[in-house]
This record gives sequence, structure tokens and C-alpha cells, in this order.
Amino acid sequence: MDGQQKKDIAFEEMFALQRALHDAHPDWGGLPPELAQSKLLWAFEEMGEIVAIFKKKGYQEILGQGGVRSCFLEEVCDVLMYLNDMMLALGVTPEEIAGAYRGKFRYNLKRDWESQNQVLFTHSDLEDA
Repeated sequence: MDGQQKKDIAFEEMFALQRALHDAHPDWGGLPPELAQSKLLWAFEEMGEIVAIFKKKGYQEILGQGGVRSCFLEEVCDVLMYLNDMMLALGVTPEEIAGAYRGKFRYNLKRDWESQNQVLFTHSDLEDA
């Protein structure tokens, strides 16, 4: 990194930071494809820690500027780091995920959630049982 910190972060920088982290910790086993699934599972565990903050403290304390918000942000970063590890292990590039993200955004803008998920909005399947 160039020493000058930006206000936001892009996939390219996140991926570079994750690679640097793994370079600093070779005992972690690197980022081979066979570790991608475990990285995803670790992300889920970290999501559980975010859920615990919501359950124990509530969103009002997360909105504050104290220790709860700091803990929340740390856990969010853990999730992002494990997701980045998973993508790196599978050879995903910053350009590839950025393009996929923008494409999904455009799709969701025009998406008709109700018609695509009709079964979620009716209980007719249960009535036939």
C-alpha cells in the first residue's frame, strides 16, 4: 500500500490487503482452492457474532459511536475478510466481482420479487398436503 489512506476501499485494495495478510502468516496455509469452503464457513461464524451483537445490544447501540459500534464494525470486517479469502482462493479478480456486483444491481432494479417467488407469498402448497 502507498501509505496514503483513502476514505473508502475497493475490491482491488481489499484483495491486496488479504494477500499481504496471508503473506505475513504463511502458517495459515495460504489461499488454495480447497480452502475456499472453509473460508465461507468462517464468514458464517463471524456473521453469528454480528447477530449476537444485534440480539444483546440492539441496533440503537450499534448506531452510537461507542464500543458497541466498534465491535460491530470489527465483526463486519471479519466477514468481509473471510469472503475475500474465499474469492481469492477461487481466483476471483477485483474486476470480475465488480462486474458481477454491478450486473446484480441492475438486475435487482427491475426485478419483480413477488412474481419470481410466488410460492413464498402463498400457502397453497401447504393446503394441498
